[in-house]
Amino acid sequence: MGRRTGADRRRFTRVSQTIPVTCVPRVSDQAVEARALNFSAGGVLFVSPLPLESGVDVDVELGLDGPDGNLCFPGRIVRVRNMSDNAHEVAIEFAGGDAGDQRALLDYIERHAGTHLHDPTPPLTA
Repeated sequence: MGRRTGADRRRFTRVSQTIPVTCVPRVSDQAVEARALNFSAGGVLFVSPLPLESGVDVDVELGLDGPDGNLCFPGRIVRVRNMSDNAHEVAIEFAGGDAGDQRALLDYIERHAGTHLHDPTPPLTA
């Protein structure tokens, strides 16, 4: 079997919604404030104004609207793509976290089913 690429590798439905993201690398206390490009129950993709290093463990706070508020997750930077001197696309994979925050994120994603979702499994065609 060949290596899966792109959306085929994704295990979770992604929401394309610009929400506030705060990322704090555990090797420093310098918080990076950014806006998400998309997120799922498994991680978040955002553009950082500061360069970050792949493989670094981080704490991430997602600023969701409505009753869910801010949700916090531990994670690891799995990919960084430098777009310019002050724009760096950063992909973070969540690594567990508080069960209540995980449930709230799943509920948020379920409630926002519609135009903001990117389902990793394309519909079957006849």
